[in-house]
Amino acid sequence: MITTNSMAKATKADLVIVANRLPVHRNADSPDGWETSPGGLVSALLPILKRQAGVWVGWTGSTDDHPKPFEHEGFQNHPVQLTSQELDDYYHGFSNRTLWPLYHDACRTPSYHRRWWQPYLEINRRFAEATSTVAAKGAKVLIQDYHLQMVPGMLREMRPDLKISFFLH
Repeated sequence: MITTNSMAKATKADLVIVANRLPVHRNADSPDGWETSPGGLVSALLPILKRQAGVWVGWTGSTDDHPKPFEHEGFQNHPVQLTSQELDDYYHGFSNRTLWPLYHDACRTPSYHRRWWQPYLEINRRFAEATSTVAAKGAKVLIQDYHLQMVPGMLREMRPDLKISFFLH
């Protein structure tokens, strides 16, 4: 259920899904410019999110797209912005060249570059702050995957009232 905090005039959700990507992508043919993305995570969680009137926090998939929070087909989306450099360091670098091989039995040798660490932390903090902003008091928060594995601890420091779960896919 979404509640309104009259002091901040902001919408707060009792359920927040946090994933690297929003469950939508741009589609110029759609009336609102968005289309629900295919995939297991979206298929599994979107019905729950809609039923609970929750919010999905994630990146739009483009470094050039900076929409404000929006509704699409009955669910709220809260975009987190990334620059091209942040995408290279946080996502392509630390997440996918360092962590991904470690979590997949080192099928590829992990790469370690110090320059990737601070952007990884910074983006995780940005996701934690966005989540803190949209979560109602005592909200349930589900954080998805290794891209955001620092978010639970950061969010706990910001909002000890939240019920936080983390799923490492």
